[in-house]
Amino acid sequence: MTPRRISLRTLSVTNGTLSPAEVTFQPGLNLVVGASDTGKTFVFECIDFMLGAKDGLRSIPESAGYERVVLTVEPSGGVPFTLRRAASGGEFGLTEFADGRDRPPTADRTLSAVHGPDPQRSLSAYLLHLVGIGSRQVRKNAQGEKKAMSFRHVAHLTLIDEERIIQQASPLLTTHDTEHTAEENVFAYFLTGQDDSAIIPQENSRQRKARLATEAELLESLLAERAAELSALAVGTGDLADRASRLEASIASATETVVASQSQIGDLERQREELTQERLARQSRALFLGEQLKRLRLLGDYYRTDRARLEAVVEAARVVHDLPEGTCPLCNRPLEEGLATHGEFEGACRREVEKIDRLQRDLGEAINDFEREAAAVQARIDAQEASLSTIDRELRSVLVPGVRTAQSELQSLLKTRTAVAQAATLQTTVTALQDRLNAVRAAQSQRVARPVFESRTSTSVASEFCAVVEDILRAWKYPDLGSVAFDTEKGDLVIGGQDRANKGKGYRAITYAAFAIGLMKYCRLKSIPHPGIVVLDTPVNPYKGPTPTNPAERVSDAVKTAFFEYLAADTSGDQIIVMENEEPPVTVRNRIRCVEFTRNRGVGRYGFFPPLPERPAAMTNTASSTGS
Repeated sequence: MTPRRISLRTLSVTNGTLSPAEVTFQPGLNLVVGASDTGKTFVFECIDFMLGAKDGLRSIPESAGYERVVLTVEPSGGVPFTLRRAASGGEFGLTEFADGRDRPPTADRTLSAVHGPDPQRSLSAYLLHLVGIGSRQVRKNAQGEKKAMSFRHVAHLTLIDEERIIQQASPLLTTHDTEHTAEENVFAYFLTGQDDSAIIPQENSRQRKARLATEAELLESLLAERAAELSALAVGTGDLADRASRLEASIASATETVVASQSQIGDLERQREELTQERLARQSRALFLGEQLKRLRLLGDYYRTDRARLEAVVEAARVVHDLPEGTCPLCNRPLEEGLATHGEFEGACRREVEKIDRLQRDLGEAINDFEREAAAVQARIDAQEASLSTIDRELRSVLVPGVRTAQSELQSLLKTRTAVAQAATLQTTVTALQDRLNAVRAAQSQRVARPVFESRTSTSVASEFCAVVEDILRAWKYPDLGSVAFDTEKGDLVIGGQDRANKGKGYRAITYAAFAIGLMKYCRLKSIPHPGIVVLDTPVNPYKGPTPTNPAERVSDAVKTAFFEYLAADTSGDQIIVMENEEPPVTVRNRIRCVEFTRNRGVGRYGFFPPLPERPAAMTNTASSTGS
C-alpha cells in the first residue's frame, strides 16, 4: 500500500505587476543552495508559512511589493491542490484539481489558519486527513487533559529552521514550556501510532480544591433547605415507612366505607327514583279517575233531572185527564177527543222513565268501579309516599352524613399520607446530601495521588527508532558513532554514550537532520502516517561567520558527501528539501533537483527574488536583511 504523503511542487511569491519569485521541487532530494542573503531562509519561511505558521512573512527589501504566496501540492493518491495566502497572514484559499491541473478546478474554498476538527474548514485538519493522521488527541499536562493534535505539532518535527537545527535543547520541544508535554506525546504518537484519546483527565489540585469547596457550600445550602422543609411538614421523624404502611391500611378501610356507603346511597336513590316515577304514574291515573267520576256523577244528575221531568209530565197528564172539559195543553184539542192519544203519550213517558232507570243502574255500577279503583290508587300513592319519606329520612339523617364524615376522614388520611411521603422523600434526600457532604469533606482532607501515565516512548520502541537513526548516521560516515540511544528524560539522542546536546554546532545540526529524517523512515517502516516531507535549513554548514577550524565543531567533508549521496539515492517517494550554503558534490548534482542562487547579476539566478535596482552602497548595506 502506497504511503499517504504530500509533495510540494511549486512555491511562488507573486504580485500582478512584478515578476514572480518562484522555486520548484520534486519527490526525493531537493537542494536550494547559495551564498548568504540570497533568500534560502526566506524560501524555508514561505514553506512553513504555507503549511500553517500563524505569523505573517518577514518584510525584507527584496519582497517589497509582493503580496501573495502560492504553493502547489501533489498528494499521493489524492487530489492535486493549490494554496494561496496573503503575505501578511490570515486564511488560506484552496483550489482542488480532481480532473488534473490542465482542466478547470473542481473545488474552491477558504480554510482557516486555526486548527479545527473539520477538514473542509481548517487547513490543519485538511492536511492531517490528507496524510492519514486524521483527528488525534494528545495529553497536554500531568493531569491527563488533552488537546487536538494539529498539523503544527507535526510540522515541528519535519520543518527544521537554521536556529533550531543547532540548538542544544531537545528536538522534540519548542521554546513554549506549556507545550512540552503535548510535544512529547506527539513524538510518542509517531513512535507507536497511538494517540492519547483513551486517557481520562484528572483535575489539578487547585481545580479540585475549588471544586470541592464549591460542592461543599452547595451541599450545605441544599441540606439546610431540605431540613427546613422536612421540619415544616410536622410529621415527626419516626419510622416513616411503618407510618406510611399504617396510613395505607387506614386509607383502604376508609375508602371501602365510602364506597359501601355510596353504593347504599346509590341503591336508595335508584329506589326513590323508581317510586317517584311509579307515584307520578299513579297520580296521573288518580287524576284521570277523578275526572271520570266527575263526569259520571254529572251524567247521573242529568238522568235524575230527566226522570223527574218525565214524572212531572206523566203527573200533569193525569191531572189533565181528570178534568171534565177543556182543551189539551199538548195537542190543543178538546180533551174528550185526545184521550186515546194522551194514553199513548203517558205510556211513552213511562217507557222512557224505565230506560233512564236502567241507565242509572249501569251508571251506578260504573261509578262504584271507578271509586274502588280510585281508592286503591290513592292507597298505593299513600304507601309510596310513605316509602319515599322513609328513604329521604334515611338518606338525610344516616347515609349522607356518614358518607360526608367518611370522605372527610379519607381526605384527612390522604393529606397525611402525602405529607408522610414528602417527609420520607425529604428524609432520604437529607440523608443522601449528608452522606455526600461527608464524602466531600473527607475528600477535602485527603491528598490525591498524582496520576501516573506510562511513557509510550519505552526503551523497546525508542530503540527501534534509534536503530534507524544509527543506520542513517552510519551511512553518513558519522565519526566515532558507537550506538545511538534515546534519553526519555531529556527527550534527545545519546550518540556513542554522549548527549547530542554536548556536540559542536555542526554535529548537532547533522544529528538533528538524522533525527528528523530517521523519524520519517521509521514511520514508513512501521506503517505509521507521516507527511512524507522533511525541510532542513543548513544541516551541514550551519555557520553565519567563518567556518570553524576545530574538528569538533566542523562537519567533515566525508560526512557532507555521504549525507548528500545517501539522500540522493533515496527512492521512497518521500520529499526532502535542504537549504545549504555550499554546492553539493558533483556526483549527486545531476540526480537531484538543485536550485542555486549566485548573488551575481551576471551569473545564473541571482536569488529567490529578482535583484533590486542598483543603489548607493550605504543604502544597499543598510537594507541587506534577507537571511541565508
